[in-house]
Amino acid sequence: MTLICKHCQAELPDGMRYCGYCGARLSDPPLYLDTHQRSQIRHVTVLFADLEGYTVAANRLDSEALYELVQQYTDLLSREVYKYEGIIDKMTGDGIMALFGAPVSYENNTERAIRAALDMQANFLMWRQHVQQNLNLDLNLRIGLHCGPVIVGEIGSNIVMDYTAIGETVNLAYRLQEIADPGSIFTSAEVVHQTRAIFDYEQLPDATLKGFDHPVPCYRLIGIKPLTGSTRTGEGLHAPLIGRQLELNHLLQAAHQIQSSAQGKFILICGEVGIGKSRLLQEFKNRLTEENIPYLEGYSLTYRRSVPYWIFTDLLRHQLGISAKSTIAEIRRQLSQTLQSCAADQATSLVPYLEHLFSLPTSDPNYLLLIQNLEADQFRQQVLTAIRSILYPCHADQPRIWILEDLQWADEVSLSILQTVIADLEQTPLLIVAAARSENFPPLQKFFQSLPSTPSEMVERIELHSLTDEESHTLLAKLVDIQQFPAKLTQNILEHAAGIPLYLEEILRMLMDAGALVHSPSGLRPHRSIDGESLGVPITLQGLIQARFDQLTAFQRTVLQYASIIGHHFSRGLLEAILPVHEEDLQKTLQELIEREFIVATPDHPQGEFAFRHLLISEAVYNTLLKKERSRLHTLVGTAIESHYSGRLNEVIELLARHFSWGNQPEKALHYLILAAQKAMTGSLYEQAQKHYEHALTLLPGVESAHQQALQVHLGLGDLYQIRGEVKAARAQYLAALDRLSQMASPEVQEIRNNLLRKLRELTASDPALQERV
Repeated sequence: MTLICKHCQAELPDGMRYCGYCGARLSDPPLYLDTHQRSQIRHVTVLFADLEGYTVAANRLDSEALYELVQQYTDLLSREVYKYEGIIDKMTGDGIMALFGAPVSYENNTERAIRAALDMQANFLMWRQHVQQNLNLDLNLRIGLHCGPVIVGEIGSNIVMDYTAIGETVNLAYRLQEIADPGSIFTSAEVVHQTRAIFDYEQLPDATLKGFDHPVPCYRLIGIKPLTGSTRTGEGLHAPLIGRQLELNHLLQAAHQIQSSAQGKFILICGEVGIGKSRLLQEFKNRLTEENIPYLEGYSLTYRRSVPYWIFTDLLRHQLGISAKSTIAEIRRQLSQTLQSCAADQATSLVPYLEHLFSLPTSDPNYLLLIQNLEADQFRQQVLTAIRSILYPCHADQPRIWILEDLQWADEVSLSILQTVIADLEQTPLLIVAAARSENFPPLQKFFQSLPSTPSEMVERIELHSLTDEESHTLLAKLVDIQQFPAKLTQNILEHAAGIPLYLEEILRMLMDAGALVHSPSGLRPHRSIDGESLGVPITLQGLIQARFDQLTAFQRTVLQYASIIGHHFSRGLLEAILPVHEEDLQKTLQELIEREFIVATPDHPQGEFAFRHLLISEAVYNTLLKKERSRLHTLVGTAIESHYSGRLNEVIELLARHFSWGNQPEKALHYLILAAQKAMTGSLYEQAQKHYEHALTLLPGVESAHQQALQVHLGLGDLYQIRGEVKAARAQYLAALDRLSQMASPEVQEIRNNLLRKLRELTASDPALQERV
């Protein structure tokens, strides 16, 4: 039976779920009518196929015979594209362009494209023999493939509209097809990287391609090889803890010992993304809760790296019971009560530093002067004293356990404070358990290097490794009715999971979302036949998330995209402010996304009552948006935050600077960057201040008549460099400030100029060579 696409009227083979021409779902309304989904960034695999010998055939055959030849050829190629659920982007008579991963992504788009290319070549060889025998033509097929980011969407006018992909990825795939030997399949290094566990390749000399400045690595596809492993990714199901019992028992033993110990311990849990760090910590927290052992949690977030002391402020929030909804009065009351309980003799002296940490309005003007007059080391020492007074155990029922997650995103100041806290553990009964990725994050590596100086009995490092084959099988058996799974399917799932719990769980969730697995009393079981040979397991976590993302409704996808702009954690109130929709519809959709396990509810978290289930999910969703759309949404978020935190803007200055910078709003970004820099200078956080000021410098050319802001930036940088003793750099900034003053006309100009000249004279007093412009 022939199917007809209701969107573009194309005739399609039976069994297709999506139109190979326009991408519409055949059983549902078209996917790409929503204006927010028309154009987006996607990671796809592009396939170009070209018929060698077409020109000779056109010269020999009459029009009808040539038409029949081309029809047979394009039908042969198209069927393989459809079989692996790609789409035909273009047909050129003697060739095609196909996309795998758009408009709908699957977990193994690149593998599907390669399999389609191999089947094209195999079927073409048989058809080629037929053509040789009947038409005396010698035809051949060249194929090129590349994978990477493209912009996909509808291109054209209201009269003619085509769904297509554009970008360098498309160009490279085409150029590889051009240089491919007749009868061969050429691919890029990116394709090989994603599929080398499945296919064999021959590396060829780097190719010089039109439109590319440097030679491009290229490979010839040899064929399929037996699956021996995988590097696939994923995250999902609520799985039991498997293969980490020794580590869990060790953490619990340390937790019990700390209750009666006079000495503390720092335990660092390391491992790659998806290895189970968070899962181990969650089980640890569950056990602590069961045993009524109190603990504090602190989270490091990638977009909070510019906020100093964040991880300790987070710990303090948990200790004090402060949430995003807490008023200034409530925060002050909690601080006062806690200080009276833990540090009554220091309460008054610690107030200014705690007010600074929580970005509270100064309760006494003298406090601001006090903070401004402190050197950087003195300020940090006072903050550390405040942290010690509240967070260090001061009575029997005070938590003696800190759990710090995603330490790789911690700001440098927090890491510096944590380094000092670890040194205190020799005399402080505190167990600190932290988790961090194994990747090379410079600030974290610097922190790691400081640990050997601490007595070895106080510092431990636990490196999590992939599960063994037996442990992986046990984990799978805990999640599914293993007896109902064909042996080949079980083997393929385990091979693709590669011992990473995150991968295994997400593979199963993918099959559940596709309706291939259903719940039963004995666990998940297959709902329909699953082809174990083309399981469709994602090559990368990006592919996994994108594939799951595509299964959502247009509105569900839009909600996730808007939430990803806000950040890993987000509130419904802020989401409502940037996404005009009925409150009931948004609440319903958020609940659906919780059920689909894209997000989780975090009602007590200070950053919002919702969070993406995994940081990488929010990043993957964010990456689907075009830069223009991201910019528009960041501006909306910044404006909403201004309204939401009216009267408390100092608390979110860094976030406002971030959103308006990414929102391409230079005037507002400049305003908040200067405020953020001044705030950092007040706290003697000179490195942070320098970053904000230097960022502000890059924005100045795009802001008209920004003389006042430019003056603030140059003066601020000049003061910063002077504090650091960088005389030449300070002088350069002061001179730039003088140049700006010459373009300004206000009563204060002369006074500012006199102060600048005084500063310059002080700088140059000891170096006559610097006196030429003073």
